[in-house]
Amino acid sequence: MRDSPRILFAAGAAATALLLAAGQAGGATTKSGNSTGKTLSGRWDSGPFPMSRIRAAAAAAGYSPAVIAAFIHEIGMAKDKTVEVNAHFYRCPNGTPCVRRNGWDPTKGAMPSDGDWGPYKLLPHHRIEITTSDPSATIHDYFRYTLKGPTMRLHALREVAPNFSAPKLRRDSIHLYFFAAVPLHKK
Repeated sequence: MRDSPRILFAAGAAATALLLAAGQAGGATTKSGNSTGKTLSGRWDSGPFPMSRIRAAAAAAGYSPAVIAAFIHEIGMAKDKTVEVNAHFYRCPNGTPCVRRNGWDPTKGAMPSDGDWGPYKLLPHHRIEITTSDPSATIHDYFRYTLKGPTMRLHALREVAPNFSAPKLRRDSIHLYFFAAVPLHKK
């Protein structure tokens, strides 16, 4: 799945939103007193927003306009003006907490049924780790989150991908800022 940048972008955004909401809003199930014992549930969505918000978030993180444009082109969204992201938190058949993330241009149709999915962990200090299910690469995305009622906001921390070169990791990490561009709302 990691080879499909559009799916990856969408999946990352959705997962981020869901994880944030689960940590402090209704829908979190507490198994213990610390954040590592919670799980997230349900769907979180950004609603439509302008692509310029993603460009601005990536630029604020130090990416040049040329690198941002190349990444957006690579994920198949170069002509898109509007974006929406969605995250669905659920339990995988083996009981592991999982998330499916989607991102798409809602002016071109409904949310895709596929998306990037994989397990996630809530970490101490309002952080989350999302691991891709893609067997071709082990990729871990880390975010810090804040939650106010049914709204969460993600803050990009880092991406860890041992099989990526430093330049590829830097470019691929742009998708973290896509997820951090706008808040997500519990559906």
